[in-house]
Amino acid sequence: MTLARHPATRRERATRIKDPLIDRVFMIGVYVLLSVFLLVVLLPLVYIVANSLSDASAVSAGRVTFSRPPLTGRSTEFRSGTTATTALTRASSG
Repeated sequence: MTLARHPATRRERATRIKDPLIDRVFMIGVYVLLSVFLLVVLLPLVYIVANSLSDASAVSAGRVTFSRPPLTGRSTEFRSGTTATTALTRASSG
């Protein structure tokens, strides 16, 4: 008894159309162009988020790139119990 090939497999191979080389090169170019466009849009957004999460002195000193430096100013404010609202309350009452 011999095993015959499944007819659907032969039919699928016969109907599959191979992309021409120029189409494959074009699609690679499209993917590269879209990747560059994604980076051009995404990197400024990451920079804005890094600046918004960083300390104001680090931002003005230019120490913030795409990752924020360690929190120093705000973390010490919260440890000492002085927040921005309590500081404003003290300044307006005194």
